[in-house]
Order: sequence, then structure tokens, then C-alpha cells
Amino acid sequence: MFFRLILVLLAIFLLLAGVLLPFSTKAQMASFAAAYLSSAIVILASFKNYANMVKSRLASGMYDIGSQDAIDKIDDPFNLYDEENGILTQINENKSIKDIIKEEKKLLKQNRRGFLNSFKDTARAFNPIRLLAYGVFVLIFLLLLKSGNLDKLYYIPTLFLPNLIAIFYFVNYQKRL
Repeated sequence: MFFRLILVLLAIFLLLAGVLLPFSTKAQMASFAAAYLSSAIVILASFKNYANMVKSRLASGMYDIGSQDAIDKIDDPFNLYDEENGILTQINENKSIKDIIKEEKKLLKQNRRGFLNSFKDTARAFNPIRLLAYGVFVLIFLLLLKSGNLDKLYYIPTLFLPNLIAIFYFVNYQKRL
């Protein structure tokens, strides 16, 4: 999936560069190429990091796929309603509402995420590949700025192109599934 996205991004880059080359100056082409490629690197690194984070969470059992759909989670977050019989399961066991609420509070406290789990998630967000991609992005910008080849009219709009391409790619990929 990512390899295909890389090919799509490169193909569109080559197509746009070929169209712009006869009509652009050296500074404009440098700004276009730098913005497009650095933005594409950041997008690819971010998507890869996110995919790895989701896979690790699924592997650790943090999310249980298929146990309860999204509407059930909203309607019955504590799984009190039995769909087969159409009754409240907790009340059917002759428990008082206070006891049910106390049990649910205990369950919420047990399922609460601690500082260590939050820190692990934060550490995953600062993946070295992603940080390297942002470093390349900043470095290329500074090189363009220092060399005097930064053309803002080409640079800023071009930053959005890989984002839009990736969004359309994943929307179309979802439709194929």
C-alpha cells in the first residue's frame, strides 16, 4: 500500500515538474521540488508511523476488534443491555442501581490508562523516522532560504499537493476494499 503511494507521489511529481520546467525559473523549480519532496517525505513517514502505532495497539490488545460496534459503544458503553432478550442484564440480576454504578466505577478505574501508557503513546508519536522527515523538511527550507532560491508562490502551495494526493489515494483505496 505504501509502495504504491510512493509511486503515485513520484509519478505526479515528475508529471508536474515536466509541465512546469519550460515555464519556470531555477528558483521556482527548486522551490517546487523542495516543497513537494520534503512534504511527501513527511506525509509518508507520518502514515507509516501511524500504521505502526495502530498495529502495536492491536497486538497489545488495547483495542478489541469486533466486540462492539461504534453505535453500541455510544448507546451502551457499559454493556448493560442484552440484545437477545431486550432487557437490562444488570437489573435482571436483582441488583440495585447504586450497586451497578459502584461496579461500573470500579471497572472504569481499572481500565484507566496510567502515566506509563500515556508516555508510551507519546514516545511513539516521536518516532525517529518521523523526526528525521521533519528534520529534512526544515533543512531543505533553510537551504532554499540561504541560497536565495525560495520562491514563496511556488513553495507554499506545493506543500499541500502531497497531502491532497495522499488523501485522495486513501479514499480511493478504501472504496476498493
